[in-house]
Amino acid sequence: MWKLSIDAASALIAQLSGALGLLIATPIFLNFLGKEAYGLIGVLATVQSLIVLLDLGVATSLMRATSSFKEKGDTARFHAIFRLVLLFAAAGFCAILIAGFGGANAVATIWLSVEDLPSTTVQTCLVAIFVQLGFRWIIGFLRANALGMEWVVTASAVQVLGNVLRYGLGAALLVWPGLSLSTFFWFQASCSVVELLCILFVVRKNLPHPLFARVEVRNLKSELYLTGTLSAALVLWSVASQADRVILSNMLPLGEFGEFMLGITIASGVLILAGPFGGVLIPRFTSLSEANESEALHTTFLAALTAASVFAGAVAVTLGFFMEDVFYIWLDAGPKQYADVITTASWYSLGNLALVLGSVPYYLQVAKGNLHYHLIGAAFSTAGLLISLPVLIHFRGIEGAGMAWMLVNTSALCWSLWVAKRLLPSLQHRDWLRAVILPISGILVTTFTFKHVITLPQDRIGALITLLTAGLAIVITGIISSPLLARFFRETFFRGS
Repeated sequence: MWKLSIDAASALIAQLSGALGLLIATPIFLNFLGKEAYGLIGVLATVQSLIVLLDLGVATSLMRATSSFKEKGDTARFHAIFRLVLLFAAAGFCAILIAGFGGANAVATIWLSVEDLPSTTVQTCLVAIFVQLGFRWIIGFLRANALGMEWVVTASAVQVLGNVLRYGLGAALLVWPGLSLSTFFWFQASCSVVELLCILFVVRKNLPHPLFARVEVRNLKSELYLTGTLSAALVLWSVASQADRVILSNMLPLGEFGEFMLGITIASGVLILAGPFGGVLIPRFTSLSEANESEALHTTFLAALTAASVFAGAVAVTLGFFMEDVFYIWLDAGPKQYADVITTASWYSLGNLALVLGSVPYYLQVAKGNLHYHLIGAAFSTAGLLISLPVLIHFRGIEGAGMAWMLVNTSALCWSLWVAKRLLPSLQHRDWLRAVILPISGILVTTFTFKHVITLPQDRIGALITLLTAGLAIVITGIISSPLLARFFRETFFRGS
């Protein structure tokens, strides 16, 4: 359990380094680059999410195959899978570069509504964005291999290094006199090269020799079936989850789209747990499932779901109730300046909470190699978003995008919990009460009370300290409200006292 806790903590630190780096750097980027240039950073984030379409579940399959290799030691089979993945990664890298160099002009002149920036500058920045994403695409596969081996601490250290370079040094460069916008984006691409070399060094012993050789595909039917199911689900979900940004990037001027992405950035703080959980839980769930340790799998699943409820719940509910104050602390902005964005971000925060909770049953399905339930859920979620997004955006503007996101993800969570019960018959209804309902209820009551009792100071530093203190109290309330997590902390830290 301690190994799992250490891995989860290191993965969380890596994820926090990216989230905090982005939060701290955003006001600097916004101040030095302007709204339109920051809109290009929003384009980068959107395209990066859309590139998940190219992944087709291959990275997740590699992580699972690596974990199985670690458990069983079938080197020949593992190297065959890894060779296929590397070939796929190389093809994707070339496709991304071709799309970047070939489509930059069309995106800059036709799709984006650019008002102040020169068209040539936008095109150059878009090419740099695609080059950066090409390298980060390859990093994703190598990182999946490291996580499958449960080298979580080392992989997390590499991720922290990349975030420090990307956000820390990137923000520092902006004060350089005469720094051009295109130079800034090419620097971001070079940071991805450094991160790629570091993760390549970490997994060098796992690389097959030679890297590319003939592979008998018919011997890998089970892995290909899993990857195919993941592919279909990811394609559906990636299209749906990015539909709001694609629609609004065309509907709104680039500057206003940048403002919308500010709200998305804040709300994505709830997703900090999703990445670390996947990197830690998929290998652990797979190992326990391969060893037929049903009781340990049951316990680990509930522990993960409880932790997600407490920590992601505390972040989501705090953001939802105090979003105006967060924007004031973050950007020194009054509630009227970003009124629509603030409301939209609150809806996205709650939707992201449902997404994080639903990810835990998804990781269980990956470990079991049974994803047809997930494919069904992804199909309904995609249909729900594609239907509700245009309607609610038409009637409620950008706020409608947040409402659609929250409603669809909440429905998907209910489906995911039902699927978990199918895969782990030992789960009882009281488990949902202890793992999800009790901690989130405690968090809601405490946050609602703080919202009506606490008056934040007028200065931003004082407001930040007060809000962080309240957030810590909300987390503690969630722990106390959860019998599973409260017992873990009590036995761990107070045993023998």
